[in-house]
Amino acid sequence: MTKPDCMKQSSKNRRRHAHSTCATSAQAAPTKTGRPSAEESEVLYDLILDAGWDLLLSKGFEKFSIDRLARFARVGKPTIYARFENKEDLLRKILVKRIEWQQESIFSSIDPSSLSAAIPVLAAEAVSVFQSAEVRLIDRLIDWIDYEADKQSPSLRGWTAQTTISILEQHIIEANALGETHIADPKATATFLIEGIAGHARLSDTRLPQAHSAHLAWAHDYWQLLQSSLDKRAAD
Repeated sequence: MTKPDCMKQSSKNRRRHAHSTCATSAQAAPTKTGRPSAEESEVLYDLILDAGWDLLLSKGFEKFSIDRLARFARVGKPTIYARFENKEDLLRKILVKRIEWQQESIFSSIDPSSLSAAIPVLAAEAVSVFQSAEVRLIDRLIDWIDYEADKQSPSLRGWTAQTTISILEQHIIEANALGETHIADPKATATFLIEGIAGHARLSDTRLPQAHSAHLAWAHDYWQLLQSSLDKRAAD
């Protein structure tokens, strides 16, 4: 699925700032007068996105505003409006950057040569991530953008699902090429895995004392069931 234009500005070279704090970011902001260079503009763009996320985490969505962000990030409102059309545009780009960072953190450790053994561990870890306070906030903001903001804008939830499925599908294709797996329909397998992880994360009790062990046991069972079901469908 093609990434909507409004999402294209978030890229891998910005992810390295994902964990920066506002204080650190503020120190990195350009201080000289005049028009900033291209590199300084990119640093400032990332500073605003990172400060926006820190503000959301610390103050909550209800108290988020561009006025508050300008004070929090120590930048002028015109600087923010020069890069983002409005609050919705800013929140959308903050979310895209965080979602891409979450995707990379989950999938970067996968080795296609041992994919079959890695899938249950990956699924259990992904469930824990889905249940984290950060992802719950992301989920809530996605709902606001998709249902409360501009109805003409592309669906952020749909984009998130499709890009996540595509990443996993590519790993399965690579594993098939190495002979590690022999999955006839990588896209269907990736889709069922991601949808299963999301569903289990929503339905399982986050207060269980051994939650991760329970998630891992579920992931092993789900992966085996999924493999056997898809193998049977391929044979038919």
